Parts: sequence; C-alpha cells; structure tokens
Amino acid sequence: MHRPQLLSVGDRVRVLRPLAHLPRGTNGTVQRAFPTVDLYDVLFDECRVLYVIHRRDLVVEAERARAVGG
Repeated sequence: MHRPQLLSVGDRVRVLRPLAHLPRGTNGTVQRAFPTVDLYDVLFDECRVLYVIHRRDLVVEAERARAVGG
C-alpha cells in the first residue's frame, strides 16, 4: 500500500472530501505537523480558520498537479 508523503509546515494543500464546514477542494497551508499521528494544523484560505486534519484527507498541490498532468 502506498503511504502518502509527510507534509511540512508551509506546504499548500487541498481538502479531498467535505469536512466539517469545509467543502471539497478548499485550499490551505500547513501551519503545524504531528507526523507520528498523521495530523496537521491547516489554515484555510477562504475561512481563515485553523483545523486539525488527517493526512488521508489532504493532497499537496504539487501532487494534484502531477495527477492531472500539470
């Protein structure tokens, strides 16, 4: 099974599915990482709210661009 790469502070990410009040595709920036439990504090652009999000629910913008051929 492929394990996604760890995220770093400053990485630009996008939500893969609707979570809480965040629609799918919401963009944000990783503010803090808890890699031993795959959790990340992410500050989202549109709502300027910090959420703790599991890695499986995020995609790094660079990964997304490769996946669509960009």
